[in-house]
Amino acid sequence: MKKLVLLLVSLMFCSLNGNSQKWSNLLDGKCILSITEDKNGSIWVATFEDGLYQITGDNIKEYNRKNGLSFPNLKTVFIDSKNMVWVGTGKTGITADGNGICLFDRTQWKYYTKKDGLASDAVFSFFEDSKGRMWCGTANGICLLAGDKWQVMDEIKIARFTAPAFFEDKNGDVWFMYERGIFKYNGKEVTQFDETSGLGAKAALSWSKDKEGNYWFGHFMRNYSRYDGKKFETWDVGTFSVISFIGDQGKYTHAPVFVFVDSKNNLWIEAMGSGGGLYLYKEGKPEKIMEKEKLTYFHQIQTICEDKSGNVWFGTVDQGACSFDGASWTYYERPQLPHNLVSKIFTDSKNNVWIGTLKGLVKVEMK
Repeated sequence: MKKLVLLLVSLMFCSLNGNSQKWSNLLDGKCILSITEDKNGSIWVATFEDGLYQITGDNIKEYNRKNGLSFPNLKTVFIDSKNMVWVGTGKTGITADGNGICLFDRTQWKYYTKKDGLASDAVFSFFEDSKGRMWCGTANGICLLAGDKWQVMDEIKIARFTAPAFFEDKNGDVWFMYERGIFKYNGKEVTQFDETSGLGAKAALSWSKDKEGNYWFGHFMRNYSRYDGKKFETWDVGTFSVISFIGDQGKYTHAPVFVFVDSKNNLWIEAMGSGGGLYLYKEGKPEKIMEKEKLTYFHQIQTICEDKSGNVWFGTVDQGACSFDGASWTYYERPQLPHNLVSKIFTDSKNNVWIGTLKGLVKVEMK
């Protein structure tokens, strides 16, 4: 492991919720797609075409084709219960061609491709259930690792719009969702939920669970839904019009919605595009967040995270990031960020906030 050369494009102190912050810009020029933390406190970062990085304190190690990776274009990185590192590879585009999975057990690398049962060599996401079983979401379907081979659980032609997401309920059933709908696996069979189950739009983009045990889902076409353990209910949020579509230059054709429940049990609903915005669910209905001089800001949020102090962070498509401390909003843009496209925000065990952008990574240390 070599000494990290911190390209401190900016090092600054500011205040959030009464606490000072130290900002450090890392991995200059790298397109950040995925961030996670292992059991030793190291941060792992997957990039679009520059491989994998392990950040431990002031040290960094790069992984590429010369020392383990089979492919430099990455989609995701995941740490399992044994502290092993799972890396999903893949490019952008309709086919999202990749080279399968790279698995690092801290000693050696192992590789999985379609020859080992994967539905596709483009791998978007991973999940480990309470039984220790590994799941992955690929461009052509959902897979479950059985022994040393992958079993395809649900196969589609091409997953063009969504990265499959997973969770496990209190009964031990594994749920997975993407553009074909929402599915539940009880260990024996797969049940599919779609429009006939009460969903307004079957494609699911995100999920979150509230303190009452309800599951919330974000869909396309301005829809969000709630599952109370018995049935789905679906509502729409925002409006869609030709004027909005033209104003967005077609960027949000499918009117995507994302949901997030914070530690205070607040439900945040993001409806992307000019007809949408950011909403806070209160008294049975969503209330739109309106900030002066930020009329378009809340139409572009694509990632939401909460730190251990209760601040909620939001990352946008091209207007940087912001945070909400329960009373006021703080905005972060270039040059404080290396780029205004924020793809991922992650909070580690030390309450550091990591902001991944199109052109680099920011570490925010709470003081």
